Amino acid sequence: MSRVTGKSTDLLAFDEVVEMLKGEITIVRGLREIPLDAIIGSVGRYHDFTRSFLPRDDTDAERWARVQASINQRGMDPIELYQIGEAYFVLDGNHRVSIARSRGYETIQAHVTEIQTRVPLSPEDQPDDLIRKAEFTAFLETTHLDETRPNADLQTTVPGSYRLLLREIAEERARLSKNQSVDTPWSHAAARWFDKTYSPIIKVIREKGLPHDFPNRTETDLYVWFNRKRDELTDQLGWQVPSGLLLRIFLLPRACALVKHVLAAGQLHRPTTSTRQLTP
Repeated sequence: MSRVTGKSTDLLAFDEVVEMLKGEITIVRGLREIPLDAIIGSVGRYHDFTRSFLPRDDTDAERWARVQASINQRGMDPIELYQIGEAYFVLDGNHRVSIARSRGYETIQAHVTEIQTRVPLSPEDQPDDLIRKAEFTAFLETTHLDETRPNADLQTTVPGSYRLLLREIAEERARLSKNQSVDTPWSHAAARWFDKTYSPIIKVIREKGLPHDFPNRTETDLYVWFNRKRDELTDQLGWQVPSGLLLRIFLLPRACALVKHVLAAGQLHRPTTSTRQLTP
């Protein structure tokens, strides 16, 4: 099924997720009713079950049968889960989750302990999503934009995007440090970059309706695309193209229509005698 859907059938490993998302603070949430579909990983048995908690090995059938017999006699005891964002990981009770799903249950009782992270996890997240969220976590640990600009949505869908954003912030930090003759904190440089560089471009992107036209892309995706095109144009011309100039081009209706066409087609053609194709 994974080949058809493009989704992994593997459970996520709790320790790996905590390490990637830098989970630290724990909060005991107590006994709760948890959707079974939101349980996507395990602490120690992630190799033994599929993402839908089907046993991977027939040798586990005896253990599965014993647990099922116990449930039939005494009922199902609450399991123990770790929570990260809206996703859950089994600490104790993997077989009970498996049996509950086989019986068509939608929820299960669980004692829940929450692990807090800067970037939340979703039950729909796949391994590729986890990689992007790990990059986002590292970005926020450096910039602290989740603290200085808590309402900012800087998520991307393209791995590697945060390297470009960090490069811009590093350039802003270097300018500030040189002008002020002091070592500017990353958090201060990032906040200034967000206000003076990122936000004006996002404002134009919103005005031109690009997020509506490309619902599967985030605003930060579009910002990164814009800056990559600016850099490509700079390389072709041999001189720095100011963002303000490209913003004014964005404001022209025909130019905006071209930008939308380029984004939809996934390419940009340069009108020269030797046409070059650029991939966003």
